Amino acid sequence: MTLLSRAGDVLATGRVVDLCRHGARVEDLPLADGRFEWRHTPLVPEAIIRVAIHFDSETAPLVLQSQIQWRKGNALGLRLSDVNPGALQA
Repeated sequence: MTLLSRAGDVLATGRVVDLCRHGARVEDLPLADGRFEWRHTPLVPEAIIRVAIHFDSETAPLVLQSQIQWRKGNALGLRLSDVNPGALQA
């Protein structure tokens, strides 16, 4: 999964370890240095970011708005929004 700023700039790439229709847990992000801002985007609970979920190399990623729910070291818990069944049928 790629974390994007609201403007669409790449912030970081991590490994999805849990994914459901309304949320995701992303680990292995390069955030463990204790900073709570990454490339001028706050990565704190309630911050709004975008995410790109990559399913394979042949299809375009699914880009969704998300809200950070929690942060522990190099992991984030995200609440996904703008998810509808039609978006998942590509």
